[in-house]
Formats: sequence, structure tokens, C-alpha cells
Amino acid sequence: MAEENQELRKAGLKVTLPRVKILQILETSQLASGHMSAEDVYMALRTAGEDVGLATVYRVLTQFEGAGLVTGVPAWIVSRAATRSRAGRVLER
Repeated sequence: MAEENQELRKAGLKVTLPRVKILQILETSQLASGHMSAEDVYMALRTAGEDVGLATVYRVLTQFEGAGLVTGVPAWIVSRAATRSRAGRVLER
């Protein structure tokens, strides 16, 4: 976890538990398959027993993209549109 903390600080981000957990999942996925959607990250968190909402995953990924930690944001923004209800809210799965 110390390595993730250092990486977040170096990117200018405050170290929070959701950021650390999401970064760990992204690093693990890079070793295994390469790409993950926001929904994939969310499901991996849920499978690991973490209580992080889908909206938080999108927010953190946007922050990571702004800090240069991830690329390819348009792919998961398109996925995000599919999770919106008719009222325009992001649905928590």
C-alpha cells in the first residue's frame, strides 16, 4: 500500500482509501488483462468486499486521468452513459 500512497502523492492527489483501492485494482489488471472499464473496476471492488460506489469510481478515474495515472477515459465515459436512468442520475449497482 505504501507504493500506491507514494504514487498518488507524486501525482498531486490526496491519499484516500478509494483511490488506493482503485489504483491497486488497476495495477493488478495491467498485469493480467490490460484494460478495464469503470464498471469492471467497480465490480472488482465489490467482489473484494469494498464499499465504493460507482459514482466514486468514475470520479476517481477522472482524477487519475487528469493526473496522468490512466489514459483512455473516453472508453469508460461511453460506458457511463449506459448507466444513467431516465431521470439523468448515475445508477449505483
